[in-house]
Amino acid sequence: MRNERTYLLDFLGLNVVILVRIWIIAQVFRAAFRSASVETIDGLSLSNVIWMVGITQAVGALIGNVELRVSEEVQDGSIAYLLARPISYVGYHYARFLGNAAALLPISILSSSLVVWLLVGPIQISMHGALAALLVMAGGATLHFVICLLIGLLAFWFEDISAFGWIYQKLWILFGGMVLPLDIFPQQIRWVAELSPFPHLFHAAARLCVSFSTPRFMQILAVQAIWLILTGSALFLLQRRAASRLVLNGG
Repeated sequence: MRNERTYLLDFLGLNVVILVRIWIIAQVFRAAFRSASVETIDGLSLSNVIWMVGITQAVGALIGNVELRVSEEVQDGSIAYLLARPISYVGYHYARFLGNAAALLPISILSSSLVVWLLVGPIQISMHGALAALLVMAGGATLHFVICLLIGLLAFWFEDISAFGWIYQKLWILFGGMVLPLDIFPQQIRWVAELSPFPHLFHAAARLCVSFSTPRFMQILAVQAIWLILTGSALFLLQRRAASRLVLNGG
């Protein structure tokens, strides 16, 4: 009972932090649009930008730190038991990841949407845009999970993996639309960033929600598929190396 209460308080506290972030970001962009005397930036209105950031914040900030759980399992030795079980180790963590997301995201998205609606008003979302955003969001969440699991498994070779998690988080915040939509970046930086996995985690889904485009949707799916193949292959090889290391050490 105490654990459930603590978990609920943590969730509510994080939601408050997300809502405050959205409010602060909205004030910054409102001032930026006003000082530049523009109605749109690269075709995006102030309302579009705030909705994109709000949706990205609502999803991205609540996705659990899988790498920390995996690192703890390596450190305390429980990973030996988990790897020996007949169920897939990756599947086990993926099921937990999806369960947490399914429980937390609806509330977070609803509360964030309410705040954004109060700040800049409603936005028209097409059925195609909503469905495309859900599909891309699922792909982005899966890609995020695989990358985090890769970082967590590095605990077999590094005593502290927090530096790797920190670097990933900062790149994700910078290029993942958590604060600045990718459309605002200079063309050269945007082109490089769009080839990376970071904007295709959660920002891409928010972009489709705000402004759906079939070519953009297909491009996002293609980039996500490429990165899922690359990171999935790396995860497969790293897990095999980790399991071999565990056997050699008598785990």
